[in-house]
Amino acid sequence: MLRDLQSFAVNVNGQCKASAQIVRGSFVQISEVAKTFAVTSSLTDAFIVDKDMTITKATSIGEPYSDYDTEQDTIVVGEYAGLISLQKGVRKATSEYTVSDAEAVADLYLTVVGGKLVTSGTLGATPTNIKSLGFITDNGHKLLGFRIV
Repeated sequence: MLRDLQSFAVNVNGQCKASAQIVRGSFVQISEVAKTFAVTSSLTDAFIVDKDMTITKATSIGEPYSDYDTEQDTIVVGEYAGLISLQKGVRKATSEYTVSDAEAVADLYLTVVGGKLVTSGTLGATPTNIKSLGFITDNGHKLLGFRIV
């Protein structure tokens, strides 16, 4: 799951397909040759993956749906998705993290392993371009807030 906490115009690439099943809010890298993307363990040339609502029979007749439904949150192999650039000032929250309650300290630097946010050490650790905002509860779901610095 991916939530915007502070919105402004961002650069989104919509020309690539998933090379494996991926969850919205994961960090990915692009293969420009294959025009695909896959989860990453590096912040170098990383993007955050997002997608629009998946049209199902239920949504097409106007039934309510949740962004947290698996079919809304999952990007399947070969599906196009939006790849959001990590632009300075962007503030978001994601379900894709491996951080304990004790590690979810605001201003702690974060990095990426297997497409998920993890701590990069203690406060004052080697800086990355992502800082924690701590945990955020969104409609009963626990997300990790972060900002690009």
